[in-house]
Amino acid sequence: LGKGFTFERRVAPDADDPVNVMLNIAHTLGYRLSVLAIRAAGLSPAFGFLHDETSRFSPLASDLQEPFRSLMERVVIDATHRLRPKDFRHTQTGPY
Repeated sequence: LGKGFTFERRVAPDADDPVNVMLNIAHTLGYRLSVLAIRAAGLSPAFGFLHDETSRFSPLASDLQEPFRSLMERVVIDATHRLRPKDFRHTQTGPY
């Protein structure tokens, strides 16, 4: 990670540190893009192979996101080299 950033453990969804917040944003974007691709292809998002159906997430979208997790995490690592911890601030509506 870039200078000044720390990462003790993965926290989702209620992250309170910049690295986990960025990871949550990246994974949410990947998931939503997967849902859009599934719908555009006319497939059912309810049938997945790696993930069970839950009320919160589409199993197929979660499955399609898996091969791209390392890319999303790499983008976050790269972002820590371009940003600084002081670029993040706590707000009333969320951690950052």
